[in-house]
Formats: sequence, C-alpha cells, structure tokens
Amino acid sequence: MTRFLTVLALIVCVGGLAAAAEPDLTITDPWAQFWRNNVQFPLQGWGNLDTTWGQMMESVELHGHLRVRYESSEIMSIQRIFGPSPTGPDQTLVPDMRRLGMVGDSWDDWVAYKALLNVTFNLAHDISFYTSFVNMNVLGDNTRFHRTMPTNVGGSTRIDSPQIHNPEVAVYQSHMQWEDFLLPGITAKAGRQELVFGDEWLLSNNSFYGGLSYDAVKLSINTDDMYSIDLFAAWVSEMYSPPGPSRPKIFGVYLTYIVDQGLEENQETLLDLYLLYNVDNMTAAADLGSRTDFAKERRYTLGSRLAGNLLPDVDYSLQAACQAGHTATNTTSHADVEAYAGEAEIGKTWKEMDWSPRIGVRAAYASGDGNTSDGDSGAFNPLYQDMHGKHGLADVFHFTNLIDYAATLTMTPGKNWTIGVEGHTFRLAERIQGSSKQLGRELDVFARLQATERLSAELVWTSFDQGQAFTDVTGTDPHSQRIYLNFEYSF
Repeated sequence: MTRFLTVLALIVCVGGLAAAAEPDLTITDPWAQFWRNNVQFPLQGWGNLDTTWGQMMESVELHGHLRVRYESSEIMSIQRIFGPSPTGPDQTLVPDMRRLGMVGDSWDDWVAYKALLNVTFNLAHDISFYTSFVNMNVLGDNTRFHRTMPTNVGGSTRIDSPQIHNPEVAVYQSHMQWEDFLLPGITAKAGRQELVFGDEWLLSNNSFYGGLSYDAVKLSINTDDMYSIDLFAAWVSEMYSPPGPSRPKIFGVYLTYIVDQGLEENQETLLDLYLLYNVDNMTAAADLGSRTDFAKERRYTLGSRLAGNLLPDVDYSLQAACQAGHTATNTTSHADVEAYAGEAEIGKTWKEMDWSPRIGVRAAYASGDGNTSDGDSGAFNPLYQDMHGKHGLADVFHFTNLIDYAATLTMTPGKNWTIGVEGHTFRLAERIQGSSKQLGRELDVFARLQATERLSAELVWTSFDQGQAFTDVTGTDPHSQRIYLNFEYSF
C-alpha cells in the first residue's frame, strides 16, 4: 500500500506540473533583480579606477546558490562521500553485521539544505580570486547524514557526516587563477577548488550532496581549440577527510582531445586520456566496516573515454580504466592491486516526434576481489566519482564489485521539461562465499523542470528490490523506496 500511494502521489505531482503553463525564462524574479541592483557589486563606485586597488574593489562580485530538498526514504546506503564502500551484503568481519543497513520497512523524513555564497574579484585582467563559503545542514534525526556503518571490531557509532557544517560556515573553495600564465593559453589555478573531468566517472565535485573540493595546484594547457591538458596535485579538503592518519591525495594528468567536430552543432567526438595516482592512508576501521581491500593504498589508474554521435540522433559513450599499485594493512604485508572497470552506453533520440523521446541502454562493470588471501586485490576503487545517479537514483551502490545493466526512456514535453523512467539490474562481479550474485533491481521515475532562468526543480521516486544475495544472508526479501523533491536557485 505504501508503494502504491507513493507512486500515485508522484504521478499526480508530475501530471500537475506538466499541465502548468510553459515557463518564461526571460522573466527576472524580484529577488534576483534586487540582488543584481543592490548586492551583486557591493563596492562599485567606492574605488579610484586610476589605481589597482580601486579597480579591484570595483570588480568585487557576489553570487549565491541555494538548494533545498525534502526527502522520505527507506534507503540508508551512501556513507562515504568518495572512494569505495561495501558492495554486497557480506563484506564485514562480524557475522551479525552482514548487511549494508540500507533497507527497511520504516520511512525516515528530512529536509536538507545547502547554501553557497561566492565572491570573485580581479587583481589584474588575467589574475582573479574566487572564494565560496558553504553551509549545509539536515533537519531530521534518522537520516543517512547522521549514520555510519558498523565498525569491523563490533559495535557501531552514530556521527554526523563530514558534509554537515551546521552551524559553522566552511570555506568550500578559495583559489587564485592566472590566465596566460608564462605563455598564452596556459592557466594556473592554486588553492581550494573543485576537480571535475569527463562525465565525473572518477573525478567530480559530488554536487548533489555536500560537494567535494580539494586543496590543489592545477595547470591547464589550452593553446589549441582541439585539445586541453590538465596537470594537478590535490589533497582532499579537510572538510571531507575520513578518520585516519592523513588526507587522501590525488595526482594526475588529464587530456581531452576533439577527434571530430561532429555532424551537427555541439556533437563533437571527444577523447579523454588520463593517468591518476591516488594515496589514501585510511585504515580498515575507517573504511566503514568493509574488508581491507582499500586500506593504506597507493593506486595508479590509467583510463580513457570516447563520447560522441554515430549519427545526428544516435549518441554513445565508452570508457574504461585499469588500476595497479598496492594496499597494505601494515608495513610488512601488502596486496598487489589488479583492478579494472568499464562502461558503455548508446542512445537514440527521435527528434521529429512529439516530446523527442530518447531510449538509452548502458552496461557497467567494476571488478571485485574474489579471493582475499591470494596476495592480490582485485576490487576497483571508484576514487572520487559522482555517486548520485551513476547507478540508479536510489544511490544504493558504490562502483566496486558491481555489474549494472540499465535502460532509460526520457522525453521532453516542453523545452524546459524532462520526464523519464530508468531501470537497473545489479549483480556482484565476484560472488561472496555462500551467496548468489543477484544484488537486486531498481526502478526510477523522475521529472525535471527549469521553472525560471534561475530556479529548477526535480521530483524523483525510486524503488530498490533486494536480490537473492541479500536473501541468502538476511533471510528476507524486502523492497526499499526513496522519494525526494529538490529545488535549486542561483542568484
């Protein structure tokens, strides 16, 4: 009955929104107009434009972003905001903790908000400074943001996620950018910043939740319109570091090359090539109860991505990565890393039809470790992947020891509307002893609206049904649901 009422409520909401008048994106709302006229340039007219200081004061600019999300869910899965987390019901060392703790028959409700205030100013025409302050809080006691997985020594703790800053305001980004650094086409950026590459398969800003930033130095080379090269050295911001002796570090080089300009505008064929080196000194206990696959690791990742259009209405994406290095639980023993992952997607859009329907199919594979005593670690580490929506909007699984088959149907009833449905089938890449490989199935229904130029809304209902792998361990066969209504406003 709960599932039926949830689906009915979603259909009524989506139908009501779809019947509404087409939004006019040319209209400026009163708050945005007030901000632009009175706040956006707070020091305008204060300085002497004949001096560098005066010009800098004149350039000070303020922007903001607010996100509010109401959520009701039975699913409590995502704990770490980056890196691996257990995939499958039996990856802890304590027999009575053989579950992800992500399903149940009781609903938890909460409201999460995230507020950003961004400040920019220019020291010179090619040197700029950017600072972003963030505050995030969750109103509701029993939420995923207040939970932690059981420890691998028994017992459990309940702590706030590092994403929550209440009541503090934290520095999310603060960096200097120097364009045409040394030579034209070279940009240097130093300080706390986001690292977003490709489709955020391994490097992201995790924007749906609390965000993810890094204390980094990055050099971008873009002397030709056909390619760009980024070199960076980064430490995960102290806001997001898990318990452990030091903050995770990531070093890398990332190349993006336009192979072909495409058959139509904005249909370029892109080739990404990258090499990453990740250093994470977290211990087994800090890994939220999982096995020691990723403890104290030194991991190299070599990967590529090819994305474009086979035809004007047929798009595709191919990406793959292999990993090497070692993990160690102490200084005298280690496991050699031999892991890999891949993903392929193809979709077709019927542009000539009403609502321009698109059908897409996708398959993803991330290796697991089938033998923990052979001296090798085969579990793929998704590093800093954007967790939301990569493998279903329920956000049940991290991309390790996972096979995901997915199909998607999306339509655009209006130029600012997108509605769709998505289905997933999940399996373990490596069987856990004594259980099946069947992890479960997921169904997602969603609607997205660009209500005004600055305001967007998203309504999502998702249902996850446990597979035989959970039934073998827990003796139950429940389903779990999640519904949320998300608003975002920029000013």
